[in-house]
Amino acid sequence: MVDWRLLGSALLFGAAVWTIQTSATVPKPIAAGRIDPALSELESAVSRDPTDATALRALVSEYVDRRAPGLAEAAITRAPAEIQTLAEIADYRAQTLAQLGNTRVALDVQRSVLVECRRSTCSQTLVGRAMRRAEWLEQMVGLGVDDAAREPARALLAYRLATRDVRLEID
Repeated sequence: MVDWRLLGSALLFGAAVWTIQTSATVPKPIAAGRIDPALSELESAVSRDPTDATALRALVSEYVDRRAPGLAEAAITRAPAEIQTLAEIADYRAQTLAQLGNTRVALDVQRSVLVECRRSTCSQTLVGRAMRRAEWLEQMVGLGVDDAAREPARALLAYRLATRDVRLEID
């Protein structure tokens, strides 16, 4: 025997699904994003003068703050070689390479920052940040972590190993 209530419910459900699918609204165009005037000005400044390290540093910093390491890396890569090797720019490069999952290359770049800081005058903030990041990247490489985003637990372990403090009490 056929249960007419079940059959009617199934037909009603099917009709509702068909109606919803066929009467979908026209999709709205996707906005690629709104251009921030400050970011646009930084990009223009770097385009006008690729040798302006201050403008490049500001642009890369803005990209890093916006979690766009690929754009930061691309901006650094387009800069002249003498600008890329400046300690502050190279430090940002190490950071972006680490965020992009390129740990070994990031470690090499971070070490070059420390070498450059020994040759020239770098701020204590930059030296401290570079040393901390180099220690973390060394631990990551030692643990075989290429991309912190893919292996967050091991990346955290590397960070903890790199930042652990040892205190000695002398009586």
